[in-house]
Formats: sequence, C-alpha cells, structure tokens
Amino acid sequence: MTIPRPIVKAVLRRDPFCSIGSRLCTHTSTVADHRANGGAGGSKVLCDIRNLVGACQLCNGWKETVDAETRALLVADGLRVEQASTNQKTLERAIQTPVFYQREQAWFRLCADGTRTQLGDAEANELRALAGLISGEGYAY
Repeated sequence: MTIPRPIVKAVLRRDPFCSIGSRLCTHTSTVADHRANGGAGGSKVLCDIRNLVGACQLCNGWKETVDAETRALLVADGLRVEQASTNQKTLERAIQTPVFYQREQAWFRLCADGTRTQLGDAEANELRALAGLISGEGYAY
C-alpha cells in the first residue's frame, strides 16, 4: 500500500534514525514502516502516522521475514502490531501501543500531529499490559 508522501516526510522528520535497529541496520530512516500491516491489498486506514515508524530499507524488509521468536520481540517493543478483526480495530490497537526506541532507550506514544511523547515506565507498562504485551524492553535483533 502506498503511503501519501506528506505522511512519509512527517514520519522521517519524527524518526530520522531507524526505529528497528536490526543487525543489518544502516541507522538512517529512509522509509515509513507500518507497525501493523494490512496484508495483501492493504488498507489506507493503516497509513495513519501513529501506525508508522521510520526505518532503513534493510530493516523494513528484514522485519517481514523474521522467525516467530523475533516477531514476538518486535511486538513486545511496539514495532510490530498484530492484526485485529478489522483494519480500523488494528489501527486502534496500534494507536494504543507505545513504541520502544532503541536509540533513546525509552518508550514513546506516537501522536496524530506527527510528534511523539515520551512515556514514563509506569505509563508505558500500563499501556503495554492493556495491549497484552509481554514484559521486557530493548531487545537486540
């Protein structure tokens, strides 16, 4: 699915460094990566800026081919959001799921205006518990 150019620019402005940080990482964001993917055909509703993080091209491709254990770690860090019964519900799940940014070693909520707000540990853990995520943070991929 094609993300509108103004949204891509806003994501790359917010996340100039790759949010994923795999062993293949170039460390500079060049693409907007969907945390929750719409699957075949996709859905424009999932092109919401709160469902996107900046990533390098290599991490963006790598993320789609990982094993189940690594996928679970990406989910735990909010970099991957599992699909719900509808794309709208999937987006709502993504909006509620905070993201752990490796570079800052901190949790952030992604905002509709293209910014991000750092969360304290208690608030991040509360949101993660509501989303049913496992404990832990800052995994090395």
